[in-house]
Amino acid sequence: MAEPTRVAVLGAGVIAASHLKGYAAHPTAGQVQVVVDLDESRAAARAAEFGVPEAATSAEAVLQRDDIDAVSLCLPHSLHEQYVVAAAAAGKHILCEKPCALSVASLDRMIAACAAAGVVGMSAQVLRFRSVFGAAREFIRSGRLGTIHQTWRRRGGISRTLDVNPWIYSRREGSLTIHGLGAHEYDILMWLQSAPCQKLYAAGRANNPIWDTVDEVSAIFHLADGSIANMRQSLNTLDGGWDEVIMAQQGCLKISADRFEWQPFDGEREVHEHPLDPTAGFAGECGEFLAAIRAGREPEASMRQARWVQATMEAVEISIAEERVVDLREQFGEFGPLSVS
Repeated sequence: MAEPTRVAVLGAGVIAASHLKGYAAHPTAGQVQVVVDLDESRAAARAAEFGVPEAATSAEAVLQRDDIDAVSLCLPHSLHEQYVVAAAAAGKHILCEKPCALSVASLDRMIAACAAAGVVGMSAQVLRFRSVFGAAREFIRSGRLGTIHQTWRRRGGISRTLDVNPWIYSRREGSLTIHGLGAHEYDILMWLQSAPCQKLYAAGRANNPIWDTVDEVSAIFHLADGSIANMRQSLNTLDGGWDEVIMAQQGCLKISADRFEWQPFDGEREVHEHPLDPTAGFAGECGEFLAAIRAGREPEASMRQARWVQATMEAVEISIAEERVVDLREQFGEFGPLSVS
């Protein structure tokens, strides 16, 4: 049996805990050796919480170690490129929290660094690894819906004060609406239908002064399967809706929480339950990362695939700022696949 991949987790915040839970589900495939954070006490506390043998404060020093094969990068968005490039140069495989980058140009440099070093570069698109989305995607691909006409997807919530991660409120880290939430929402919308966005128009508005950018976004996506999608996001609503409705030739599919419902025009309503696993998809995500390293293959949600969602996020920003339709290929050139499956 091959030795477990030795992992360093860079960052000891909330999302690092999710990665640590994910790796804990695969003890024979990967073992976290060290948690790194500038705050020594926080690194030590997180390491103790998950039984990790070491805590450290220097990511640069850890990247040079021979006893580390891979890293989970759980740092603020603006630091991703710096540490992805450094990790790749050190020969480490990389699972980078989403959004991988704050621009397509930045992500392209990260992709190039991983390719040059021959290491796995993966984006943490964790929704792809939640069972309800995987099952819904297979249901869609079965052909039962027929031609898809239109999709509505929404993500709503409310925030009025700074939380435990105040760095996310800075424009330097991107828009929480577009980059923080959009990195999930735009990706899963396209992935479910196996249909990347071709062009889009978006409108946005800034309301709450704690945000340094837009906190309301509505966008219309033209997808590769010929359908249109309406994406609605708000950080100012008491209706915390997080769901998707797909209107199709043969009926309507609704995805919400841990279930999806199929209502055909002719036939009985079907309810498909897929309870969320205890790691909220991170076991699947980390397991895919470790499996790709072991097999020497491209993972599901590689950085190359994440170029689609990165371009979609940037196109939304451009469309809001310039009040125009953005064609993704005209703006960003050619793309690779959206998925390996």
